[in-house]
Parts: sequence; C-alpha cells; structure tokens
Amino acid sequence: MRLASCLGALIFVASTSYAANYSVAGTVNSVRLRDSDSSDPLDSPWFTLEGIKELGSCKTNKTGYVVFLFQGELVFEVVLHSKESGAPLKVWVDDLNRGPSGYCTVADVELK
Repeated sequence: MRLASCLGALIFVASTSYAANYSVAGTVNSVRLRDSDSSDPLDSPWFTLEGIKELGSCKTNKTGYVVFLFQGELVFEVVLHSKESGAPLKVWVDDLNRGPSGYCTVADVELK
C-alpha cells in the first residue's frame, strides 16, 4: 500500500506541468484587432514585439514573431501608444495562460 502511494505521487509529480512567468521588452511591431487568418475570432486582439521570436512555450505567427493576446481598452491604449511613439513596451506573460489558438495572453504591460 505504501509503495503504491509513493508510485502514485511520483507519477503525479512527473506529469504535472509548471507555468513559467516571463517578461520581455521591445517596440510594438504590429497590432491586430481582428485576424482574418484565424478561424477563431476569440484570438483577437493581439500584438507582436519587434525581434521577439521566442518566449517560453508561447506560439509564434507565420512571420515568426511571438503573438501576445490581450483584453481591455486600457491595454489597447498602451499598446497603441507604444506603436505610435516607438516607446518600448514591457510585457509579462505566463506561458500556460493561452487563448483558444495557443497564443499567450498578456498578464501585464508597462511603457518603458
């Protein structure tokens, strides 16, 4: 009985995924409110950062950039300001927090 409990715990630990929190900064490359290439409208809106082609297990788009899904008007305003002014944007994500397509969802943003 004790051996079975230990083996069960070992299997649980070996199969558990652990999220990782990441932050990255860069200038906004593109912003999309609707993605005509996506079959799932819930994947909008999103943005990419110039030069960010890898971040944990976050997926990339067809051009190789990490896609950051976001929600809310305030985040949109910050992203748009960053795009228009060229000011760097710092983004935080948990790479297990994803939209239906598997793209990472933004946890927080900050203008640098």
